[in-house]
Amino acid sequence: MKIVTYADTRTTLEARRGVRRAFVAAFRSGAVTGFLLAANGLLVLYIAINLFKVYCGDDWEGLLEAITGSMLRFMHLSGPKDIAELFFLCYFLSLMANIVVMFDFDKTIIDCDSDNWVIDDLGGTQLFDELLKTMPWNSAMDTIMREFHSQGRTVEEITESLKRAPLPINVISAIKSAYALGCELRIVSDANRFFIETILKDHELINYFSEINTNPSYVDEEGRLRIFPYHDFNSSTHGCSLCPPNMCKSAIIKRIQATTLAGGKKRLIYLGDGKGDYCPSLKLNEEDFVMPRKNYPLWDLIVDNPQALRAEIHEWSNAEELERVLLQLISESVDRTNEDQLKSADCKFHTLQLSSHEALPKALPVPN
Repeated sequence: MKIVTYADTRTTLEARRGVRRAFVAAFRSGAVTGFLLAANGLLVLYIAINLFKVYCGDDWEGLLEAITGSMLRFMHLSGPKDIAELFFLCYFLSLMANIVVMFDFDKTIIDCDSDNWVIDDLGGTQLFDELLKTMPWNSAMDTIMREFHSQGRTVEEITESLKRAPLPINVISAIKSAYALGCELRIVSDANRFFIETILKDHELINYFSEINTNPSYVDEEGRLRIFPYHDFNSSTHGCSLCPPNMCKSAIIKRIQATTLAGGKKRLIYLGDGKGDYCPSLKLNEEDFVMPRKNYPLWDLIVDNPQALRAEIHEWSNAEELERVLLQLISESVDRTNEDQLKSADCKFHTLQLSSHEALPKALPVPN
């Protein structure tokens, strides 16, 4: 009986040693680490799905489908066939979350100037041109709205005019794709909040943007649309000679840079067309991208002195190119972030390897 017990105990110990050796071998080969990472990726995916359900309500399935579909398109996969691919989807999404895309509005999101569109549509072009001779653009916009109101023009007429402003389908697709890929989207525009929100709501795009930086506006108790400057230039100046008195976009960019870096964001993409977009473009860093519209004022200023910018320059001419270039830059940003993380991990690996050996000898001074 004792012999049998001893034999059973010995067999059990040998089996345990075998399991231990197998686990150590698997851990050293990376199999266990890979499994743990994959499990972590699945947990992130599960949490993300439930967050989508809470935040998006009935639209969560469509949003999740857009996210996975876009990522699969970038990875050229037919579907999440195994745990490794599912983990990579989660990892890919986490890299996308490091990108902030900032859009100008006029002639970038919409293919016109929203101010001119409404003024021309309501027959105020000649009067507006006269106003511009004596006051800044932003003040002239508030004044022309007063004139429209005195003529019996209603806010509803302005709203209907804005709904007719051209917004290309490719821009809509680009916005939805960038959002679905996990990018944070913001607007930095010298238009006004009423115009921008009216157009975005009409195209069901308002919820894709986390922030709209623009001139404040509202409808007063008399039903007149009021438009005010983003920066109150009557009380003080913003101190920038490159920008109009009511808005310096670089001041907005500096604030965004501070908040995004604090929140772990690492790369900015800025899209614009006008002269007012040049100053913020100068504030972008080496890892950022600027997308000027070709043959527009921003493009002309950049072409005159491209060395003045630290950000990479990628032009576009129309909505189709905007979508293609933007999504390409998002994909490239992910690749660069991935490479940086791999380099960082590789450096840490070599540091750990060196720590197990004797310290390297100090460099000998070179005689003069």
